[in-house]
Amino acid sequence: MILDDSSSNCLIQLTGVVASAEARELHTIATSAVKAAKPVVVSCSETERLDSSALQILWALASEVRANELPFRVENASPAVLAYAKLAGFSDIFA
Repeated sequence: MILDDSSSNCLIQLTGVVASAEARELHTIATSAVKAAKPVVVSCSETERLDSSALQILWALASEVRANELPFRVENASPAVLAYAKLAGFSDIFA
């Protein structure tokens, strides 16, 4: 996982499988993105799978960023990631 906040957006690049073992790192990155007070883009172009803990963190991040009236979007999520998010009730993250 990578956070790049050097431009006008915060770019979070998720890679591989993001599961409970990576939750602490994702939470730290999400907290930093909120503190940056910039629009947030989450790139899933290299993401194989997100588990429910990752989806919960992304949902909280999206809620916080949108509450601050800043844009939030997820890009390049695979059909498998989108299907699991829908099944788990988190499809609004990708809207």
